[in-house]
Amino acid sequence: MRRWASLLGAIALLSSACGPARSFATVSLADGARGGGVSVHVLALDWVGKPHPWQMPPPGSACVDYQVVAVSIDGRRHELRPDQFEAAGRSPARAVGQCDAPQFEPTWVGPQPVVVPVTIVVPADIPLPDLRWRP
Repeated sequence: MRRWASLLGAIALLSSACGPARSFATVSLADGARGGGVSVHVLALDWVGKPHPWQMPPPGSACVDYQVVAVSIDGRRHELRPDQFEAAGRSPARAVGQCDAPQFEPTWVGPQPVVVPVTIVVPADIPLPDLRWRP
């Protein structure tokens, strides 16, 4: 009985530490998004070509480049990370080697607007997908 109580206690601690998963907010040309003290807006988005074939991208893939402007709205500094963005269910991580995209390093955002290029490999047979951001 004591083992079960210990196991259940450990599970309760682990699940409470993780908390609920944060959801993504859509960031389009028409509407930006706010969260966690940061405001993000898409300045421009465009197809920038096909991924390099020697990198073995998924068949029918294309590269989309989003120019994102981010600014702190609470006066503090915040960090934007690549894992906070996605489009068509894909992250920017694969675009570095496949699209000649710059490596997306964590970027500090303060009261002055910062332009952050985000390139993502997406299916080519869909309309330009909205960028999604998780604050």
